[in-house]
Amino acid sequence: MQYSLLVVLVQTLRINPLLSSTAGFAAGGLTAYLLNHRYTFASDKSHLQAASRFAVVALFGMLLNAATMSIGVYVLALHYLLSQALATGFVLVWTYGANRYWTFR
Repeated sequence: MQYSLLVVLVQTLRINPLLSSTAGFAAGGLTAYLLNHRYTFASDKSHLQAASRFAVVALFGMLLNAATMSIGVYVLALHYLLSQALATGFVLVWTYGANRYWTFR
């Protein structure tokens, strides 16, 4: 979902890659929460507790994503999709670890 929205916003609406990436990240949040709660971690935590923790982890993930995109696109002059691929790797490691050991434990 994030990559689809990123490409559509950048290529068709000419919205800058950082904002487009952040919008895609936010749009995928609910889906990510539901899939992680049910399948990835098979959690028995209440949604009230798990969702609030997930939101904190996701917020830090969004900031990490935005920082990586900013550095990639605006400092290193990388193509926005390459920058997003790098950001995805960093965010994946962060969110998986934080969700495994804090959100859904």
